[in-house]
Parts: sequence; C-alpha cells; structure tokens
Amino acid sequence: MKTYNIDINSDFDVPNINLTIGNFDGVHVAHRKIIQILVEQSKEFKVDSAILCFVPHPRQYFTNNYNDFNIVNENLKIKLLNQLNVNHYITLKFDYQLASLSAHDFIHNILCKKLKINYLTVGYDFKFGKNRQGD
Repeated sequence: MKTYNIDINSDFDVPNINLTIGNFDGVHVAHRKIIQILVEQSKEFKVDSAILCFVPHPRQYFTNNYNDFNIVNENLKIKLLNQLNVNHYITLKFDYQLASLSAHDFIHNILCKKLKINYLTVGYDFKFGKNRQGD
C-alpha cells in the first residue's frame, strides 16, 4: 500500500481510483465492511482502491482538543489497511482552508480535480463540506 500526506495545495498524481473517506480511527467491524466493499468494487471496476483520512481529525480541529482519542495509532492503522488490500492511503491536512470548502467545492476541487476519483464509496451517514452540508 502506498501512503501519501497531502494538503489542499499538493499535487496528487494517481488517477482512476475508487475512494472512501473517513478517519477509520479503529478499523472496527463497520470500517472493515466499508473497506471490503471498496476493495471488491475496485477490483470489479478495475481501478485502485484508496482511503482518504483527515489530519488532524475534524473533531480535533474544531474543538482544539488534540488529545488522542483514536483506538489505534497511525502505524497500526496503516498496517491493518494494508492487510485489507487497500492500494493507497491518503492523509489530507485538515485546516481552515479545507474546512471552509462547501460540499460542492470539496467535490469539485478535491475529489474531482485533485484526486481525480472515478468512484466514491462511503457509509450511509457520511457528511462532508462546510457545516457538514453534503451527504
């Protein structure tokens, strides 16, 4: 599994991916189900699978509470995701510029232009964009 640390201004040059978004802070049973679907769909669509996580976690960013509440540390998370056959692990810096993007701008600027995704796989309750206006 390849890993990438990017921000809103970084280049990213891996086209044709099936992406899921989340923090996967424990890689628990529900996380594993989404990842399983991601990997299976990616094989079916003949594209690479990718996971996008935010650093810091948006909850940490908005509360200014940087106590570590993750169930597993970053190294163990990467190891677990690799064992689940994910092709790419991307961390995107969560800052004021990213937090200010509307749902539409997040889709257009990040998912389409920067990450060039072909498919998106998310859980039923996934929200994104400024004020969590996108679903």
